[in-house]
Order: sequence, then structure tokens, then C-alpha cells
Amino acid sequence: MEELIETVTELLNVNFQGNNHIELDETIPGQKIGGSFVSPQFVGVPQTDRQQAVREMLRDNLPLADFLSVGLILTLTPQETASMQGTTVAV
Repeated sequence: MEELIETVTELLNVNFQGNNHIELDETIPGQKIGGSFVSPQFVGVPQTDRQQAVREMLRDNLPLADFLSVGLILTLTPQETASMQGTTVAV
């Protein structure tokens, strides 16, 4: 699963350029990965559109077995993560 985590991290960074913060881990050991993906490219984009963009990109770039091993990846903006942590982010 570590190789899949590395591959998905690389794909996210290549396809959603910017100051990204990605945290992925095994959510079901040996079967599924998931986590969070914070990107400035998500600012102003509805959550459903963010999810669709990430899922389509992964579907187009991973073998089917690997794609099916990717669970939920929460998509957030830097501002959203800052508000959850009670801090501010310069825009």
C-alpha cells in the first residue's frame, strides 16, 4: 500500500499544482487508502466538483485495481483547514 500512497501523492501534486498538503494512509490495512488533500486550487470550487475532479484524475491515471483501493480523500482549501484549526491564512 505504501507504493500506492506514493503514486497517488505524486499524481495529486502533478495534476493539482500549488502549495498542496497531502496526508494519506491505510484506512483498511492492506486494502484501502484515504486521507486528506489540501490545495489552493480548490478555493471557490464546490466540494462535489473537487471530489469529482480528484476521482476522475485518479481513475484516468491508475490501474483499475489501484483505483478501487483508493477510499475517501477529503478535499479542502487552505482556508478551510485553517478555520478548523482556529488559525488564519493570508490569501
